Amino acid sequence: MSVRDHGFYLSFGHEPSPFHSGPDKELLGRRLYMRSRKQFAILSIMQLLVTASFIAAQTSSSSLQGSVTDPSGSAIGGASVMLSSNESKLERTMVTGTQGEYRFFALLPGPIP
Repeated sequence: MSVRDHGFYLSFGHEPSPFHSGPDKELLGRRLYMRSRKQFAILSIMQLLVTASFIAAQTSSSSLQGSVTDPSGSAIGGASVMLSSNESKLERTMVTGTQGEYRFFALLPGPIP
């Protein structure tokens, strides 16, 4: 059953309506499908980044810091400090700052004697 009045077309039942034609529904469906695919892709990338950050946080390393002073307690700037490992035979050397401070970063854990 259809009613046509003042240029409007209303449809009751299963008759086609110019307001909701098949291609428009199909186009809307495609848009929703593409939007959901984009949202899924963005969420997947975000999940991957979050997971990667947790995995990276599981690495273990340490740092060592201190200062070099003379017997009277005065800081010694420009002193050479060497850190060595008997296990791995690795050595690291650095020069102290003006206040005698030094800091070694990213030290791998090793056995405690």
